[in-house]
Amino acid sequence: MLIQPGTPAPDFQVQDSSGNFIKLQDYAGKWLLLSFLRNGACAMCNLRVHQLIQKFPKLQAKNLEIITVFESPSSSIDQYVGKQDAPFPIVPDPTAKL
Repeated sequence: MLIQPGTPAPDFQVQDSSGNFIKLQDYAGKWLLLSFLRNGACAMCNLRVHQLIQKFPKLQAKNLEIITVFESPSSSIDQYVGKQDAPFPIVPDPTAKL
């Protein structure tokens, strides 16, 4: 599904790599960056997560929240991305359903 600029994202509920449930509706009225990344073992994707972690305090101070979605299973996220201890949810989506 292609979403046009200015169109609200379809509501979803997923479980992040830590087991927490994430509902898009919980972010209603907030600025939210949905970052879709390719693979937990991808060096460039991990660099992007590292950059978001570094910028997160400033972004959060401006009321921006972040959810990252990886087209990888939890095991891959835990092995590669999870070591970075991100302060925002990382969602496994191995079937690219989101």
